[in-house]
Amino acid sequence: MISQLHFNHNVGSIDAFSTERGAADCFSPYSEFNCCGYTGDNPAHVDDCLKRLRTLLGTEHIVTARQTHSTNVAVIDSVPPTPPTDVDALVTRLPNVAIGVFTADCVPILLCEPKSGLIAAVHAGWKGTVKGIVANAIETMVDEGADRCGIEAVVGASICQRCFEVGDEVVAEFAKRAFSLNDIVWRNPVTGKAHIDLAEANRWLMESAGVPNANISLSGLCTSFSPPGHWESTPDGFSRQSFAGNNAERLAVGLRRHSEHSFHIFAEKRQIGESEFVGYFLDALVGIMEQEAHIVDDASVDDL
Repeated sequence: MISQLHFNHNVGSIDAFSTERGAADCFSPYSEFNCCGYTGDNPAHVDDCLKRLRTLLGTEHIVTARQTHSTNVAVIDSVPPTPPTDVDALVTRLPNVAIGVFTADCVPILLCEPKSGLIAAVHAGWKGTVKGIVANAIETMVDEGADRCGIEAVVGASICQRCFEVGDEVVAEFAKRAFSLNDIVWRNPVTGKAHIDLAEANRWLMESAGVPNANISLSGLCTSFSPPGHWESTPDGFSRQSFAGNNAERLAVGLRRHSEHSFHIFAEKRQIGESEFVGYFLDALVGIMEQEAHIVDDASVDDL
């Protein structure tokens, strides 16, 4: 149920991880593991899953938020009675408290700064990425006493560039915010459609905010084209299931500091039927073949 995520450097007693849905029935996406309480699942089942997760983590408190693709960051100074709303990043230095976010195709980012004891969980969809949610979280950590050069980051599973097709209006939004389109946009030579690398866009944002590139770890896992145990994404990502759809599955990614800090991120994906899966598989296979053909066409004889 829990998979470890790894920072590039030793961060002491802080753990990063993701959770998987398990072998959920395709007609009953909540039949296995789900920690999100606002996607239509039975509240008793969500409570049971949270209890299991708290037991596995060895903590009594897991704090998440009701995400809305905002750029709002909440500093958790005490365990709230209910999840904060309209918040897409959490920062805390509380001991024995786990914090987390839910995502589907969106990018889950875990941050920590061991010397200050600060940790953060960030949900970054394309809208949050364009508006700089991860940069906001970093500035909040710095305001709370973190050394930006000492911040470590790990990026969990999210939709990959090949799977994330967007319209030109989305590309235009990234261009307005000074992102290097050459680094984050790829156009399918057959369809002409643009594809954006959200993980790379957030890596650039973190580096621009002063986090050394050597401190940033990218998982490279795709939520759209992934093993059955992962939650697949819905069109909106987060807001897709729990953020956007009753048929969404859930993947949790998290980070925790033993006996001092906890950090969790949750990514959800939607359950799909067999015929839809076959369609996704064939689309992805065709895309891979197209890219390989494009590479060969552009290569010189000396390159082959």
